[in-house]
Parts: sequence; C-alpha cells; structure tokens
Amino acid sequence: MRKQIVIALALLFPLTSSGQNRPENALLLLNGGNTKVRASFFWQLLSNDGMGLRFKSAGNWDVWDNPAGLIAFQESYVGLAFQPAVRINPGRYVDIPGEIRSQVDQNIADYRVPETVLDYPALDVRVGQQGGLYGLQIAYPLRAKNHPTVLSFELSQPFYLDLAIQNDGINLMLEATREVSGQKKIIHMRVNAILHALLNVQSSSFTVGFARQLSRRWALGLRWGKDYARARLNAQARVDGIMETAGTEYVFNDPTDPRIDFDAGETNRLDQRAYLDFSGSGWHLDLGMLYRANRRWSFGWNFRHASAMRLSGAMEVEQYKIPALNVDALLSNDEDVSLLDASKLNLAKLTLTEPVANKTSDHLILNRISVLGLQSSFQNGSFELSLSLQKYFGQFGYRFLGEQQAIRPGAGFGLGLSAGIFSFSFGAMHAALEKKLADGTATSSSLWIPHGRIALSSFIFSRYLFETGVYFSPAPVAGMRLGVFL
Repeated sequence: MRKQIVIALALLFPLTSSGQNRPENALLLLNGGNTKVRASFFWQLLSNDGMGLRFKSAGNWDVWDNPAGLIAFQESYVGLAFQPAVRINPGRYVDIPGEIRSQVDQNIADYRVPETVLDYPALDVRVGQQGGLYGLQIAYPLRAKNHPTVLSFELSQPFYLDLAIQNDGINLMLEATREVSGQKKIIHMRVNAILHALLNVQSSSFTVGFARQLSRRWALGLRWGKDYARARLNAQARVDGIMETAGTEYVFNDPTDPRIDFDAGETNRLDQRAYLDFSGSGWHLDLGMLYRANRRWSFGWNFRHASAMRLSGAMEVEQYKIPALNVDALLSNDEDVSLLDASKLNLAKLTLTEPVANKTSDHLILNRISVLGLQSSFQNGSFELSLSLQKYFGQFGYRFLGEQQAIRPGAGFGLGLSAGIFSFSFGAMHAALEKKLADGTATSSSLWIPHGRIALSSFIFSRYLFETGVYFSPAPVAGMRLGVFL
C-alpha cells in the first residue's frame, strides 16, 4: 500500500524536502477520493486439484493424477464442474483505513504545513471468485472383452483474473518555491485525477484422453490437449490541473494555450493511458501407466509436458510528465535528491510537459512446467490412501519487455485420503522465485507452495454423483461437481 501511495503522490504532483521550517514544496491539499477495487481470481495451473476426471470407484485403478486412471470408468459418464459466486470484504479482517492513514502520514510528513487540508483516501475492496461453469467432463468406455478401453473429453478453465479499479477523483494542491534573480517566486499547482483500470486474464483448455487395460495388472493412459490464453488491459487516468504564479494561471490539457508551441512538438498534456490485448495458444501431453499389484495396492507413473505459449497482439502506452519531475528519486534514500528540480520549471510555460518513453511489444512469452510423477495407492474396502511424488522441469512464468519472472519448481509431494463420502488431499512443491530485469539485475528466493483439497462426494439415486469442496492450489476456491453415469 505504501508504494502505491508514494508513486501516486510523485506522479501527480512532485514533492521535495528542504530541511527548513516551511518546506520549499508544501502540501496544501490532499483529497484521496474513493477507490473501488473488484477482483476475481482462480488458479489451478500448478496442481490441477479439482480439475481432472475423478471419482471413487470400487476398484483400485482410480489413481487420480494418472491418465491411466481413466480405466476406472466402466460406464459412460457426463459431469459438470461449476463454482458459486463468492465475494469477501478484506476490510472485515484488516484495518484498511487505519493502514492508509498511517502510510499517508509517513509519506507526507516532510511536506505538511499548518494550513494543510487532508482528506484520506477511501478504499473499498471486494475479492473472490465469479460464479459459473468452469468444466465439462465426458468419459465413454468401449466394450472390449479382454482389453477395456475408455475415451474422454474435458473442457476447463484453469485460470482467470478479473480486476477493476476505479477512483472518482484525487485532488492535490502544492505550493512550490523557486528563486528568480534573488527573489523567491511562489508557484501553486492544483491537480485532479480520475482513474479507471480493467484487467482480464483467462485461459481455457480442452483435452481428449485414451486409457486401455493392457492386462489384468497393467493399464496405459494418454491425454492430449490444446490450451488458449488471452490477456487484456485498459487503463486510463484523466489528469487535469492548473499552475498559478503572480496571479497568472496556466492550464494543463489546453490545446489553445498560446504559450505552448504545439507546431514545434511541445505539449501540455497530462493524461495517462495503457492498452494491451494479447492472445495465443499451446498444447500439453500426458502419458501414464498403472500397475495393479493386488486387490489393495496399485502403483503408477506419469509424465506431463506443456509447451510454451506465445501471446501476440497490440500494446499502446501514452504517458506525459512534468520535466522537473525526478523519477529516479522515487526509490532513493538520499535526502539530497529531490523529486522536483525547480530549476527545470519554465516560468513562461509552467504547464509544459513531455511524453514518457515506454517500451512496447507485440508479443508475450508464457513458459510452463513439465512434471514426472510417481504414485501409489492402498485400498482396504473402507478407505483409500494415496501418495504421489513429483519432479518438475522448466519454469512457470513470463518473458516480456526484457523482463522475466518465473516460478521454478524442483520437487513436490501429495497425500490423499478417501473414506466414504469424505476425501482430503494435501501437498506442496519446493520452488525458486526468480526475477530478472531488463538491465540484467536478477534476484532469487525459495519457498514451499502448498496445495490441497477438502471435498464431500456422494451418489444420489445410485447414478448421480455430487461433490462439493474447497480447493487450495494455491489460491482458495469453492467448487462443485454434478455428474451422471449413463
């Protein structure tokens, strides 16, 4: 929260400290306005918990993370996976207004004066998941006397993000001092900014599968799928402002201002805009085998490969700033570095601005991981206990505009328990978080990423399967399944 407030203050009106009783740049007014944030999030890209075809069969072929486990479907099955709409207000658990007041007070402490009027920003946040259908699953067994075979089709949405941010107006007033010919000149600036931003990222996947029982003890499974992804961003900031000195006003965004030489390329614009629309596709392949040692024990292995995805499209960025703004000072701890270099202010053209040089691209690379897994399952009639071990290859992340961020998993494990209508699974993977900037700076840290599932499932009228549960993979989400055996 602190970083966002610092950047907003610096972009909309730069401040600096002088060490005098009254700073050379004084904050006279801050009205933070009302900001609404609405976010929906769903992520099962790393663990696939809750995504694939699954049910507790009477036999012990149902090793869930293995495509050969499809052989457990001895009857045709059609299932739907859906989720309820859930909204959570973080303000019930965190003192958001108190945190905002604390951070604002810290950030403007050097610029406050006795006449400062301060109206703290108001933040209204709702996060959760959108309701609706996110999966269709079909299993169709082929009647074969000696070698049962099952075909499958799955359509799913393993990831989405919807983020909407809206601010009804941030008002700021600054008093700056510049020395001209031995005399101090007072300059006032008033700015009003209205912010809107919409971000949507989503992926969809369809998969066809094949499983065949090779013998009484062995089964083979194969799944192949196509994945699609799209990322869209539309962000705008309407920034209006006035600068005044010696009774003369200068207005930003005025295309008729005679002081600005528009024909020579000068401008007084302050608006900000960013637009992005990328889309692309990739594919994935799963291969697995199961070995049924006896009535209680089964073992398996599987390998999953997912190709990188190249998202291409259009990107546009427009930003304007006051030349006197020292952007590098945003992250500087040097007290002698000013956010505003008053010597760069053109007193005859106080509203003169310049465009910000922003990198753009026509593509974005998404890297995805591959995994080798080993599984074992034990059944005794009343419960089933399973263990899985995974070794990961590659990284999950993106490369964009010379920057790279990724999660590079190493190894992981999973434990599962199913007893009656109750099922529980838990696991974790050890991973490195890597970040590389365009200037070559790189950082890395490691952590454990947990995932889990708690679910209740039961047959209704012997042929209808209903399951409801909560999934943690790693973001929590509530989901339900409704299926029928034909």
